[in-house]
Amino acid sequence: MARTRAGAMAREAREAREAREAREAREAREAREARELRARVRSRRADARRGTAGAHRAAPADADTAAEGVVRRAVAFIEENAAEHVIAADIASAAGASVRRLQEVFRARRGTSPTGLLRAVRLERAHAELVAADPFEGRTVAMIAAWWGFTHRGRFSGLYHRAYGQHPRHTLDTPPPRG
Repeated sequence: MARTRAGAMAREAREAREAREAREAREAREAREARELRARVRSRRADARRGTAGAHRAAPADADTAAEGVVRRAVAFIEENAAEHVIAADIASAAGASVRRLQEVFRARRGTSPTGLLRAVRLERAHAELVAADPFEGRTVAMIAAWWGFTHRGRFSGLYHRAYGQHPRHTLDTPPPRG
């Protein structure tokens, strides 16, 4: 009996150690990835301040083509990095334009600003999470909103209501379709 208990305790200790080591490795990897991301963002911001953002790209001959390229690159960056802390300078750097040029092109071609599109993408993704979330799993509207960068719950609720015609709490409380 004592031998079985000692074996079980040794096994539990080994499993706990392996779990701790796996957690530490994961945390180290996540910390390294976060440092790399911060370094890339700092580099993009520095490029934007120096005016060298996208200087390595060849400029298209036609101004309309150039503007479309700026919009296309900015939209791709926004779609890819919507969950990250992104500012207008980051988007401009990725698009190969100055912040002002990016804003002008977006107003003319999209009828919104780059940060307005970023907000819309984040709102759309928050909506998708609210629709898919099971209200009994402990996820809250505040958690989902904060994950997508909406720190003011009242503003998030107002934006959400205007976009989807109901409050986010109602969306979360409606169980997802089973199929």
